[in-house]
Amino acid sequence: MSDRTTPPTPVSRRLVTRTAAWATPVVLTAVTAPAYAAASTATCTDSGQDTLNQGYGYQVPWFYLGDDPYSFDVDVATTTTNAAGAPITTGSGTGTLQKTSYFLSYIKLAMPKTAAQGDTVSITLTLARAVRNLTFTLTNVDKTAGQWVDQVVASPAAFGVLARGSNVAGSGTTADPFTGKADKAVTSKDASGDVTVTWPGLVQQVTVSYTAGIAQTSKSAQYVGVGGFSYDNCS
Repeated sequence: MSDRTTPPTPVSRRLVTRTAAWATPVVLTAVTAPAYAAASTATCTDSGQDTLNQGYGYQVPWFYLGDDPYSFDVDVATTTTNAAGAPITTGSGTGTLQKTSYFLSYIKLAMPKTAAQGDTVSITLTLARAVRNLTFTLTNVDKTAGQWVDQVVASPAAFGVLARGSNVAGSGTTADPFTGKADKAVTSKDASGDVTVTWPGLVQQVTVSYTAGIAQTSKSAQYVGVGGFSYDNCS
């Protein structure tokens, strides 16, 4: 990914609430806290955006959301497998914290330099408790003819697309992954390869899977990022 210099419009939790018309409410079957699931009238507070500032270039086994590092943490687990599901070598930097020039901090998911079609890098985020309106941005979704084709899937599937860069196609599901629709890599100084997803219902665990759509022929490793986290804390 090239550094970018033009900041995107910040995503507000209040904006998510105001624009809830993009999705029909869905009862999630992901890992949730029963106490929250039972409280359909729970009070939810906009908790802002996490900056992921634990140290760039370092592995991110966990991070915390909001202002209190002692009460709300998120566990991070990454895996890399081939098309048959067998473990393979992880691309350089996978699971480390990186940063764009427009100040989006993200956790890197990198392909091996000679990725085969179907190789997949996945990240699973497990929150300390269930929240509403969990939102984050997937960055650098792109493709270059004959070199690589990024395919990105988010789960559980009960999410909406809050913002989409001009280069991103697809719905982010297994049947229709997010992918770059232009036959070129995303250029610098824009966020055309970014897509922001949000879960309006209660959710405690989410997974992002990044798959090589073709056998990679480029000598440089290709990657995507996951960052810009925000959520509504419910009680």
